Amino acid sequence: MAEDDKTPPAEQTYVLVARDYADIAHLDNPSVIERILSRSRTEKVAYVSALITSGLSKLVLSGPKVALAAMTTEALTDFGQEVSEWIKQRRIPEDFSGRPSGYQTWVELLQEIDSNPVDAERLRAMKAMFLAANRINVTDGESMAAYQLFQIAKRLTSGQLLLLNAAHERATAQGFRSQPQCRD
Repeated sequence: MAEDDKTPPAEQTYVLVARDYADIAHLDNPSVIERILSRSRTEKVAYVSALITSGLSKLVLSGPKVALAAMTTEALTDFGQEVSEWIKQRRIPEDFSGRPSGYQTWVELLQEIDSNPVDAERLRAMKAMFLAANRINVTDGESMAAYQLFQIAKRLTSGQLLLLNAAHERATAQGFRSQPQCRD
């Protein structure tokens, strides 16, 4: 650097080299998005942070979109790994989509993950209902009942699901029976 040049060197981070994020905002180069989504969570946060702090309105507005895309990709990847693990553990059959509600729960859960990957408790409940509806050795009636619970879970918020879970745990701890008892 020449002595008369008083321009400081461009700052760099340990995570990413400072760069122009316009290609992300305009999606001129889709491989950039693929590269971002394939990185670690820390690097994804660094990209989104750089977009938001850039000061350019086009980039600031695209930051949340990139963040949501990253969370969706991560949630879908996690779910795919969980399903693979359930198949390997023989908790669900390999051809679960051939069951009465197997394909429908699969499609609806993927749509929910795609539209709202942020609500982790709700997704956890829906995954549990997906698993219940597609278990090995489950009757068609049990599968359909689990599918109906899946439909209920889709309509509830995570707070409502946590409240429902707490009420269920309390009821079962106090000896609540699922079958009504006849009194003489």
